[in-house]
Amino acid sequence: MTAGPTAGGGPPSALELRLLLAASQQQLLFAQRRVIEHTLHLERLEQHAADSAPTGVSVVETRDEFLGLARRVADGTGGDQRVVHAAPSLLSHVLRADRPGRRTVHVTDLLADPEHREAAERAGTHHRVATSAPVSLLLVAGSALVPLSRPDPGPAGLLVRQPDLLGVLAHYADTLWRQARPLTTDRPGAASRTGDGPSELQLRILRMAAVGVKDESIARTLGRSTRWVRRHFELLEELSDASNRMTLGIAAVRRGWL
Repeated sequence: MTAGPTAGGGPPSALELRLLLAASQQQLLFAQRRVIEHTLHLERLEQHAADSAPTGVSVVETRDEFLGLARRVADGTGGDQRVVHAAPSLLSHVLRADRPGRRTVHVTDLLADPEHREAAERAGTHHRVATSAPVSLLLVAGSALVPLSRPDPGPAGLLVRQPDLLGVLAHYADTLWRQARPLTTDRPGAASRTGDGPSELQLRILRMAAVGVKDESIARTLGRSTRWVRRHFELLEELSDASNRMTLGIAAVRRGWL
């Protein structure tokens, strides 16, 4: 039996709401767990790389050094390339042109930048769009470059050649590619289910909150700040005429957002 609003049009009961949230949890829990695991692993890698880099992982100290490495890797002919643009990074400066064998995933927020979108749209079928991703990278056979989101004078990035870590990064990039949608389906305005509805990113935030993920964990998963996540909850409350998180949950179920 599917739970929904009461026959009188009022808000659903607590039991009905729990059933709806449980159904959402069944669909999202496995995928969410994998994303969180990868995010935590990569955060630990960033935190400890400068002091105790394992064999096969080198710290790239300066911006110029990282850009030079990225250009040489990007322009090389060593097989397929996987690229993830999770946030504005040094990789954005060297990966504007397309090349055969390169598969690139962009997160939705980056495509709000007209210059980034225009460069991506030149490439067509080799570019896809994901709602979010925890880390940017450039991966080729035998090596990977991972930019670090640290302010100067911190290290610019990591050069990875350790086989096990390369396997993890390749799995991460391939999983994102399979789950991403073609770039042509991500035109401005296409991210909402309806013209007045939330964006796909806001729906993702709602779904994580519905299964009990805290604001701090949502922010970490999406590579954002907790303040940014809470601002989106405020926007969702305005969009649904809700006064708090509880009434937002009820409104989201009634409107079909969950």
